[in-house]
Amino acid sequence: FIVDGFNVSAKSEVSILYARFIRQLKAHRPPKTLPKHLPQNGVSVSARRFAEGRAFEVWSGLCVTANVIIMMTGHRSASDSFQEFIYWQNLAFLIELVAECLLLAVAYGPRGFFRDGWRVLDLMVAFGTSLGYILQNNTASQFAKGFRLLRVVRLLRIFPPVRIILETLLASIPQLGNVVLLLVLVYTIFAVVATQLFAVTMYGQRLGPTASFDSFGSSMLTILMIVQAGDEWQVMWNDCSVEPPYCTAQFSSAHVYGWTGPEYEFGDCGTRWAGLFFVLVNVVCACVMLNLYIGMILNNFAFITDDVAHIPDAQWSTGPSGDQVAEVSQKFRLFDAGTGRLPVVAVRAFLQSLPQPLGFLDEKGNMVYGKIERALEKLIRSELYVLVKEERERIGKGRFRSRWRSKFGGGLASSARFWNSVPYDQVVLTCLFWRMPQMVPVLVKAGRHERIQDVVLTMHALTLKEFLLKRVGRRKRQQLQGVLDEKRRLKEGKAEGEGAFSKESKEDEAATGEEAQQHEEGAGAVSKDAEADAGEEVQQYEGGADAVSKDAEADAGADAEQHEEGARAQGLQRETEAIEVVTEQDEVLGGPGGEVEEKGKEESARE
Repeated sequence: FIVDGFNVSAKSEVSILYARFIRQLKAHRPPKTLPKHLPQNGVSVSARRFAEGRAFEVWSGLCVTANVIIMMTGHRSASDSFQEFIYWQNLAFLIELVAECLLLAVAYGPRGFFRDGWRVLDLMVAFGTSLGYILQNNTASQFAKGFRLLRVVRLLRIFPPVRIILETLLASIPQLGNVVLLLVLVYTIFAVVATQLFAVTMYGQRLGPTASFDSFGSSMLTILMIVQAGDEWQVMWNDCSVEPPYCTAQFSSAHVYGWTGPEYEFGDCGTRWAGLFFVLVNVVCACVMLNLYIGMILNNFAFITDDVAHIPDAQWSTGPSGDQVAEVSQKFRLFDAGTGRLPVVAVRAFLQSLPQPLGFLDEKGNMVYGKIERALEKLIRSELYVLVKEERERIGKGRFRSRWRSKFGGGLASSARFWNSVPYDQVVLTCLFWRMPQMVPVLVKAGRHERIQDVVLTMHALTLKEFLLKRVGRRKRQQLQGVLDEKRRLKEGKAEGEGAFSKESKEDEAATGEEAQQHEEGAGAVSKDAEADAGEEVQQYEGGADAVSKDAEADAGADAEQHEEGARAQGLQRETEAIEVVTEQDEVLGGPGGEVEEKGKEESARE
């Protein structure tokens, strides 16, 4: 009732659609998982592909379902065989869970593994159950049973409706924390007031040991019981309104006859204003604060029911559905490189990948990029540059804090990959502001007035920059075109020269062919004459050679005879000289020299 009344009185239909779109953006925010956090080796890639498949999800769900069903069959006074069966099936499913955790650890690595809450829950279940089996005592067994019951929570992520409800409760925790803190603050104020007013009030019909305001702790507990269960607060009102003579106004001798104890300035009476206190407790704590707490939870669940019952259309006439916002988030992840931020230079590509009305793709997947789309794209890009400037100004003001945050893992660590980048929420909202202004409330538009002025100036600067770049590009294009034309003319002239040269070469080849033919004919005649002349010369040479050889043989014979005759004459002269020498020796010695001489003469004559 409170939520409906608040929506009706304070919000229009456009405001409700805008608020739902903001919640959807937060629900479908892309995770900040940098690619460097994921191992890229072959084993990890294959394991990750298998872990993200449908078969692995179905197998894991079947194992959890079977384990839960078997756990539900447990009963008192079970037989030994049944207890043994329960033991071994729990052990088998524990081994399966440990193997699943190891597979996910190999697939995503340590940093990627601990970034997912469901994987951390699986690891806690596996660790607690394993610890119970290792210790083997009653306490450890109860501890292991408690962790085995957490497998039911693992089963919730398999069914989409239950998972949506659970994720909505988890997403409501930050808002619930704020409301709970406010409730504790209000309870503390009333507890302190109750302790000051009714700490020494005498016990009555309900005010007593189980419900009193003797101390701050008991006062907090009593107020909590009043708000949560009512706890007969009307009777407490009556007990705390007691006045003399039914109570003692002051513990002193002046007010109590025969008082012998210490003199006190207080008594055990209440106050006539006790009713106002209890009414304020019920109105402020129960009717407002508690209903605000409940209304916030119901509002989050109403968001779920509205999203489930919402009938989406292509133009977002009644607001986008969760699937459409999830598609936007999926397209965003193609450009953010796991940082959750989009570089401004990629805005055009991002818009061209989105379907209408937020992007430039129609229902058939065709690109619609006319003058209006170009102008809107430039305005979106200009506002993103303004957001980058505002972020840098904030960082400049908190430079000391950002330095320490960057040292301890915070700050702009995720955006350091891109110089000019904007977070996911601001990018999508900026696209919504310019592409679908009918979904933006009037108050939000009014709050954007100052930024719009900066956006217009930035757009003019971008327009001027593009104009100058076009002029420079046109000049360079003309220069390049002149160079290309010159090269083309040179190429054409070269081709014409090559054609003329080829024609002249063909004529030269023809003339050369005729000359070669004439030369061959003349060479044939010359060769025949030369052969005839050569034959005659050979015959004459052969005849002269025969005559020369005969003369040479005659001369050689005569020379040989003359040589032989000279050699014989020399031999006879030597022999004659030898004989004369021997004859002289014989005459000197008186031997037979005459015989020798005669024999020599005979031999000479015989020769």
